[in-house]
Order: sequence, then C-alpha cells, then structure tokens
Amino acid sequence: SRCSELDEAMINLSTGAFFERATRQIGSLRERANELQEQIGTGERLSRSSDDPVAAARLRTLARRDRLSQIDERNSDRALIDLQLTDKALVSMADLVIRAKELAMQAASETMGPEQRGLLSAEINGLRESLRLVANSRDGAGRALFGGQAPDLAYDETGAYVGTDVAETVEIGDGQTVTRSLTGPEVLSFEQGGATTNLLVLLGTLGAALQDPAADHLGAAQLALGGLESGLQQITTA
Repeated sequence: SRCSELDEAMINLSTGAFFERATRQIGSLRERANELQEQIGTGERLSRSSDDPVAAARLRTLARRDRLSQIDERNSDRALIDLQLTDKALVSMADLVIRAKELAMQAASETMGPEQRGLLSAEINGLRESLRLVANSRDGAGRALFGGQAPDLAYDETGAYVGTDVAETVEIGDGQTVTRSLTGPEVLSFEQGGATTNLLVLLGTLGAALQDPAADHLGAAQLALGGLESGLQQITTA
C-alpha cells in the first residue's frame, strides 16, 4: 500500500541519516585518536597553537625563558672558568714576588760582589718576565685575563699597562652580573713615594741597578724591598 511504502521510505531515510551521522562521529573519533597517538609519540600536547591558544602562549613563554636560562648558564660557566684562572694566576704572582723579595734581601747585603749582583740581576729579570707572562694570561675565550675589556695584551714589554680601566662583566640572570676578572692595575699597581708604579717596573729597575757598577745597589735593593712588600699586599688583597 501507499502508506507502507511511505513508512518504509521514512525508515530507510532515518537509517541512512543514522549511519551517516555515525560515520561522521567515527571519523571524528578516529582523527582525535590519531592526534592523541601523535602526542603520545612525540611527548607534545600541542601540535598547533589553535589546539589551545592559552597553553600555546604559555609554552612560547616557557621556551623563551628556557633559551635565556641556557644563555645565563653559559655565562655563569664562563665567569666561573675565568675566576678560577684568575685565582691561579694570583697565586703564581704571589709566589714570584715572594721569591723576588728573597733576592732583594740578598742584594741589600753590603757584602755582595759584582759577580753575585749579576747573578741576582739575571734571576730578578727572569722573575719579571715570568710575572709579565702571568699578567698576560688568557681567559677561557682567549682574551687578556687582566686586560679589562682589551682583546690582546694587558702589559707590553716595558711593563706598561695597555688594557682598559674597567673589567668585563657578564650577566648571569635575574638582573645579576659578575665581574669575570680583575684589571692589571688592581693587581700589580701600588703607591710608592707619592707616585703610582707597578711590580714589573719595580723589578726592571732593580735588575738594571744591580748590573750598573755606578748605581747605589744597597739603596736600590732597600727601595725595592718596600715596593715588593706593598705589591705582595696588593696581590693578596686582589
């Protein structure tokens, strides 16, 4: 009958709509399952910012902070290495100055002859060159450790300081900075007789005086002793 045909058509239409809706739901679930499987496989919850805009913005902020943290960590490591190098260099400097004091005390003796003074002069000049080499030590990046912000030497062959007046600082996070080393004058310069001098100049003057037959050897040695004591205190303070 006409009525039964109509009922059958309605049933077929409802059944088709049901299966179409079910197919769409299954497809959506399958897509979601694939997304979850991808997240499980990669360990990432977000594959697109549109998945969760708030979480995505938070993730970008955390990623930025992580990058900055890595930079701060590298800077901290660099500063630590440079400060350790500085500490070792200061110990070496102190040892050299202590030995120079021993030689200056020997040179201050009135019984010293020309040959003995010559030997003392040679060793003092050697100590001066060793001290200059230590003062020109390199940092972890190959720059002058005691040269401030200068890239090359801290002291030239004459014993003059050729670095900058300010040491380099590095940022280590949260607005904090650390000075990675000391400048040469902070370590080797001191006041003597109302003027500023440094240990390299002092040792050079003493070495030359001990080789000069006409020089006041005793006075030069005694003057050097006072300067070496001041210089050792400066290194110890540094």
